[in-house]
Amino acid sequence: MNTTLVFNLFLFSCLLLVTPSKSDNISDVCDKAQDPNFCTSTLGSAPGAKTATTAGLEEITLSLTEASATATNNKIQELLSGTKDPNLQALFTQCGIDYKDASIKLQQAKNYLANKQFVELAFTANGISNDGITCESSFQKGGVTSPITQQNNELSSFSDIIRVIAHILAGGSL
Repeated sequence: MNTTLVFNLFLFSCLLLVTPSKSDNISDVCDKAQDPNFCTSTLGSAPGAKTATTAGLEEITLSLTEASATATNNKIQELLSGTKDPNLQALFTQCGIDYKDASIKLQQAKNYLANKQFVELAFTANGISNDGITCESSFQKGGVTSPITQQNNELSSFSDIIRVIAHILAGGSL
């Protein structure tokens, strides 16, 4: 009887060793991201991410993206109110519209995740990324150095992570 107990404990221990931990989800996602360092540092430091399921990582990423987009939109509004230059006002107004669109798309993305509509989620992630790209290009076309390049790049990086996770959730069939 002791032999059976020892054998069962041994088997259980072996199963624990070969069962992938949820922290591997971060590696699985970030290895596929366009900016693995951004992905790893962002998700690796997010509360709950190391033990989250893949769907949980998507929820965390959507929340982080929403917080980033909100902070960027607040910065845009500050910059807009602090300038008298009509060219800059037009650029900041356009970027404000872009970030409001991104916020609306993030709400849609949360709904798609809740309803397990992963193809739509990935498509929406592309749209969110395009909002940051559109904002950044407005400055380039206007011949002005963007004061929010880092935030626009961050929105694209977050969107890529959302897209990667949606692809994984869809079973890689997007």
